[in-house]
Amino acid sequence: MQSQDEVGMLASAFNQMTTRLKTLYEDLRRSEEHFRSLIENSSDIITIVNRDSLVLYESPTIERVLGYPAGRVRDHLLTEFVHPEDIPRFLQALDQSFAEPLRMLSVEFRFRHANGAWRVLEARGQYRQHMSGEPGIVINARDITLRKQAEEDRVRLREENMKARSEFISTVSHELRTPLTPIRGYVDVLLMGAGGRLTDQQREFLQTIRDNTLRMRSLIDDLLDVGRLEAGKITLTYNTLYLGDLIQHEIRLLQAEIDRKEMQINLDIVHDLPAVQADSKRVSQIFVNLFSNALKYTYNGGIIRVRAYCDDAETVAIEITDTGVGMSPEQLEKLFTPFYRADNPLRTEAGGTGLGLTIARSFAHLHGGDIVATSEQGVGSTFTFTLPIKPAPRQQVQVVDYHGNGHHPDSEDLLSASTGLDADGTPVFDTADDPDATTPAKPIE
Repeated sequence: MQSQDEVGMLASAFNQMTTRLKTLYEDLRRSEEHFRSLIENSSDIITIVNRDSLVLYESPTIERVLGYPAGRVRDHLLTEFVHPEDIPRFLQALDQSFAEPLRMLSVEFRFRHANGAWRVLEARGQYRQHMSGEPGIVINARDITLRKQAEEDRVRLREENMKARSEFISTVSHELRTPLTPIRGYVDVLLMGAGGRLTDQQREFLQTIRDNTLRMRSLIDDLLDVGRLEAGKITLTYNTLYLGDLIQHEIRLLQAEIDRKEMQINLDIVHDLPAVQADSKRVSQIFVNLFSNALKYTYNGGIIRVRAYCDDAETVAIEITDTGVGMSPEQLEKLFTPFYRADNPLRTEAGGTGLGLTIARSFAHLHGGDIVATSEQGVGSTFTFTLPIKPAPRQQVQVVDYHGNGHHPDSEDLLSASTGLDADGTPVFDTADDPDATTPAKPIE
């Protein structure tokens, strides 16, 4: 028989155990109430689904967020409420989470609201075992419809702003360009002596007007190109192009500036350089931009080296190296930013729009190529322009312009109007290629 002390000790132990169990139970109850309160007051919807997307649990938040009363979604397949186009993506994410229990489910999908509207949910989930013992995924879903709409509105507004800006640039550029044709035409006629014999000073003044007209044309061309690039209206016309011939031709056109600065030009063109399929006008524009920059940023008497070679079996490269002022790493980083102009200690006046390199690189990308630059301040710079031998797949189809005849009013030199005199001495401007040059020439009085 147990002694009275042993019975007392046993009773005390039971009392302590009972008290502890009550405490644990109370803690568990408070914890459960706490988490239930968190779940019920959360703005997120919490569900547990099995492999088939059957809903094993739904939080009360679903009524506040999606309008479904308690129990309406439970015991239904979640895919019954998911947008048909999003079901494959949702099921794929679910399968991955079951296949890799440590993998976090992350997916966006459209979910039908009780009123029939589609809401966009952002879901995160983790593998957990349901209290029934069945494996499941605990999904925490948040309604991000307003955020997605705001993002779409931002994209739409940005596109509308870009379109408006492009249209504005195009309109203003054309308005600026229209009077340039007759201005240059009259200047050319005067330089030809149509207004009488010119003094040296008069000829110098007219040449200055002509040079600035050409500079204005170049600036307007840059603005037009930027507008068309932003609007996606640039088209490439492919033809067989021999880069060696193109390089030598463009350098000859720049010979006056080369001679003025007493530059040394070293050409290194491999003899077996293959022909490429490219837009000759745009490739010429790229080369002239890069070579002109080398001239602009190189001291008088400096050296410019031009190499043309096969970068690999499918790519050719043109490399232009100068002994100019070079650039700092900070300048190099901003080099292809629109409207950025690196400081040039060789020039006192501002020149250009800062768009040339941006445009050149965009044209290179349209061809499936690229332009990269390296530079060292005080030593010089190297620009390498790569070009695929065959057209890039996305550019293989030539796009015919809106006239339907391969001619685009902006793709020609609208200021290359030939001038002459008719029978009575009136200057005649050939503006057939310029749709904006509608002002008829008037006789010089």
